[in-house]
Amino acid sequence: MTLSNAWQMLRRQRQLRISKRDGVWSVEPVAHSMAITGYRLVIIIHGYNNREVAASKSYEAFYKELLEFLPGYEFNHVWEVYWPGYWQVKPFDIEELSWSSYSFKVPDTPHIGQALADYLNEINSGGQRVRDVLFIAHSLGCRIVLETTRGLSERGGLNVAGICLMAAAVPTSMVSSTGSLRAGAEYADKRYILYSTADSVLRWAFRPGQFFAALGTPEAVGRFGNPKSFWDRRHENVVNTGLDHGEYYTGRPKRSPLARSRTSSTVARMFGCSLPMYPRESDPYVVDWSVESSPPLPHHEVGERNFG
Repeated sequence: MTLSNAWQMLRRQRQLRISKRDGVWSVEPVAHSMAITGYRLVIIIHGYNNREVAASKSYEAFYKELLEFLPGYEFNHVWEVYWPGYWQVKPFDIEELSWSSYSFKVPDTPHIGQALADYLNEINSGGQRVRDVLFIAHSLGCRIVLETTRGLSERGGLNVAGICLMAAAVPTSMVSSTGSLRAGAEYADKRYILYSTADSVLRWAFRPGQFFAALGTPEAVGRFGNPKSFWDRRHENVVNTGLDHGEYYTGRPKRSPLARSRTSSTVARMFGCSLPMYPRESDPYVVDWSVESSPPLPHHEVGERNFG
């Protein structure tokens, strides 16, 4: 499936860029110029060490996988976030070296998340009100999501209908009962956790990166899907994908390019598509989009969710 030229043009109008100028993090375009379609927003956030071109390609691959479950869907309520998740200082602004900037990017995430929360609150308080928002993120983008939802929870008002954390580069301690991001995680009505015991980045690089960021050597949420005592695991919303860190957007291992996506069937529930073991009317993790005048979404047959 391909994305039409018209859709690509509309897609470019639904892009948010977060940057730091004169020591202040801000989001563009300005909130009052944002053209909101419908009553709900879905915001997708890329991870660490992704330039805008690479992140855009990842988003497009993600949409194409979702179209297998949502044929004809236009994603006219999805906004893409682009943030400087790589080192922008020479000579480290070249792709081959920017990976080493992780420990310098982690401290930015609370400020980026707060800037995005302020931006969304401004939208919600203006003439273009939205009922709620959903977030989909990958890697360090998951930390930005939780920082954003924490900021939203402190003010209330804008409801968070759901969050999907893919390969979350977030210390499990931060979403523990006493963790600083627990309130942000709890603020979401529905929580989808896609993790992988085969994630080489979270296995080998996460702990050193956190150590050099002076944050200890914790376990990442995206490694084993912990803390198990917090996430509701009864409804196929916490999935061991078996994917490596960079394989989440297509949802299939590079060694099996023709395999079924291991992520899109779960994410499609955020768009109203149900799993076979849960009819739509009884699936607590299907997000209801019935308020909009879009056509009914299909019921898809998908297989076992744990890919080990």
